[in-house]
Amino acid sequence: MKDKVQIKGIRFRIIILVICVILGSFLVLHKASGLQIKENQKYRNLAANQHEKAIELSPKRGNISDRNGVDLAITVEKFSLFVRPRRFSNDEEKKYFAHILSNIFKKPEKGFMRLFSEDKSFVWVSRLLEDSIAQRIRGSYSFSEKDFEKRGDLKRLAQAIREKIDGSKNVENPVSFLNEVLNRRYLYKSLVSEKVMKSHMTEVGGFLLREVRGFGTRAYDELTEYEKDSLRALNRYLIEITFPSLVPKNPFFYTKAFGLIKENKRFYPHKTLASHIVGYTNVDQEGSGGIELVLNESLKGEYQYINGIRDASGNEICTGENVQAKMAEGNKVVLTIDANIQHIVETELEQGVKKCNATAGYAVLLDPKTGEV
Repeated sequence: MKDKVQIKGIRFRIIILVICVILGSFLVLHKASGLQIKENQKYRNLAANQHEKAIELSPKRGNISDRNGVDLAITVEKFSLFVRPRRFSNDEEKKYFAHILSNIFKKPEKGFMRLFSEDKSFVWVSRLLEDSIAQRIRGSYSFSEKDFEKRGDLKRLAQAIREKIDGSKNVENPVSFLNEVLNRRYLYKSLVSEKVMKSHMTEVGGFLLREVRGFGTRAYDELTEYEKDSLRALNRYLIEITFPSLVPKNPFFYTKAFGLIKENKRFYPHKTLASHIVGYTNVDQEGSGGIELVLNESLKGEYQYINGIRDASGNEICTGENVQAKMAEGNKVVLTIDANIQHIVETELEQGVKKCNATAGYAVLLDPKTGEV
């Protein structure tokens, strides 16, 4: 009798345990199905916000022209420099580049050190760089005698490259020869072996090599200005890793902390001509006056984004170098004014104001035949 009671007790506990396991499994499955199905999009968005980063770039605005097609406002491509503070190897590297950028931009080193000390994966250093500064950072600038003062022997470098390429040491004008070499379409095939490239290739050098190889078989004259710039940067990098003791180095080839992005900048070919009509834009390429402001929505194109991925700590794993495939440019605006007539009117009006010592002046020009303004 006692054994039967014990057996019933054990069975009861087993049944209770099975029921608990079944209920627990059901609750887990119910919660999992809710996360995977009902709230799937919510958590996908949260994950994307944590792990993906989109950097907004200026869109390409439409041109503004006069009635004859003379451009009064156009958009040109410029490079912008950014830094990834978390990718500096140490404080010494921060100080080193703060000193370099201080000389380039003529600004105090302290300001750059503050930028480099921010706990962020992306910080703008300078937007819409001058071409000369962008070329210096990219390493695509031309050689000059000044580059070699106390940092290498210009003639020895030219002779070494010439000997490497065709076995000759005769170089009449070293500077001209080196700058000609910078523009050679397939220098990477004749100057550096694959073994040397693999053992010395940095992240920047690897990107440049992939980019130039992607140009296909097009000749130098068929390349765009941007592609020619990339080719010069790669060739300078290859010369540096082939003859490290002879050539002055571009420090931006050897760091993971900096990058350049192409952006669009508004340019006014005729400077102040009809500026009160055309208006102007700010650094983000948004209209801030005149037609630029009034027709801003029509002029501006779709925003461009460069994508990156972050780990759980917010550190950048990679940054996409390519902007999404096709962007809609802004609409072109054609004004009723004539640039030549506008120039004449503004010149005469300015002289009249000065002659009469007036505060300001206004003029309206009409077509005498039709009365058109």
